Amino acid sequence: MTRIVLGSGSPSRLDLLRRAGLDPVVPPGGAAEIPRPGETPPHLTERLAHATATAVAATVDDAPVIGGDPVPEFDGVTDGKPHKPDLTLDMWRRVSGRAAVLPAYVATSEPLRVADAATINGRGGWFVDHVAGHPSNWEGLSPPVLRRLLRRLDVHTVRLWT
Repeated sequence: MTRIVLGSGSPSRLDLLRRAGLDPVVPPGGAAEIPRPGETPPHLTERLAHATATAVAATVDDAPVIGGDPVPEFDGVTDGKPHKPDLTLDMWRRVSGRAAVLPAYVATSEPLRVADAATINGRGGWFVDHVAGHPSNWEGLSPPVLRRLLRRLDVHTVRLWT
């Protein structure tokens, strides 16, 4: 088996990889998730992924490093982790009409610590009717895309399975 490193402390991405049969090493480190003025969500996503992977790769030898973070965007506004109930409710109110404002969900604290103030693989999954692309995109990592990228490095996914 080949070793793989997850350059993220995200419980959601770690769980996703474990459900997919991998057991990645998760070292401390990463990059600060601070957008630059005027930075678009795609550019921010790419910059953060590269910065995270680079920082973590400097601490490991001879292993692919997965660096990536979702950057939710709604109507041109980039949202990170809200951390506070009032900010979480504000995020949900902005998408009102497309999603319900759910004080009971916010009270669980689950949406306070995740990007976009909801997670599909927890209580928030009850309220997600549609995800564009692969469902795991909501969790911030697409196994099909990861498989194609690893293949470019001549790493075969099945060799990563535990």
